Amino acid sequence: MTEAALRQAMWRACRSAGIANYSPHQLRHRWISIQIKRGVPITEVIQASRHTRASMTLDVYSHVITDTEDI
Repeated sequence: MTEAALRQAMWRACRSAGIANYSPHQLRHRWISIQIKRGVPITEVIQASRHTRASMTLDVYSHVITDTEDI
């Protein structure tokens, strides 16, 4: 699938779901953020995200861990 075709498919899926148009990267970021907010152990989030270093997950998502606003 070409990048343009993937973007088009994502746009259609988001529109069909009634949500804002998210890119695959944005959806990944949101999913990881939600897992952290739900209290999923960080070790499980790191494993599921397949980051090669735990510090990657912790550096990128530390704002979610300390933020009190709901996602």
